[in-house]
Amino acid sequence: TARVAEFPVTGIYRMWLDFFSHAGSIAEFGDPRALGRGSVLLADAPSGFYHYASFAVPGLAVRLTDMSPLLSVTAVWLPAGIFATALGIMALGRALAGLAGGAVALVLLEALPDTAAYGLKQGFLSFHWMLEVAPGSLYALPCACAACCLLVAWSEDANSRALLASGLLFAATFLLRAHIFIWLAGPWAAT
Repeated sequence: TARVAEFPVTGIYRMWLDFFSHAGSIAEFGDPRALGRGSVLLADAPSGFYHYASFAVPGLAVRLTDMSPLLSVTAVWLPAGIFATALGIMALGRALAGLAGGAVALVLLEALPDTAAYGLKQGFLSFHWMLEVAPGSLYALPCACAACCLLVAWSEDANSRALLASGLLFAATFLLRAHIFIWLAGPWAAT
């Protein structure tokens, strides 16, 4: 994106405003000043259960390296999510069409055009923007892909353990991002 190109020149990296609230959630998992205090939105109130799992990885980085929670958003949370999504897409492509299918799936993910650049030119339709405003999706997508990979294994071998593991990953997708869970519910149930 343009801001990545601007960063070395200006020294300013423009972030989505929600990154500050995400940094607060990451602090709940790793910052010694926030540990045990519950939600950063309301001190000493328990955090909700929904979509907090993806904050654990950058929270661990905050705890181990003493980096700020805000830095961990762009240095750990987003890159780890992008890497996990790429692995999930590649694994699903491989499960469906072999190693070549995995490579093609990865190339197609990279070549995915930004829908905000054509047609309605509506930024809210941008896949890239949605991943930035809801980075937990970068963790829910590979979980959904893994659930689909196990469904492929179940349908090929009738392995009940693969179906159980797929069901657990399907349920875990809800804990990461409900909209990915809803997207997956129809195909999973049909299979």
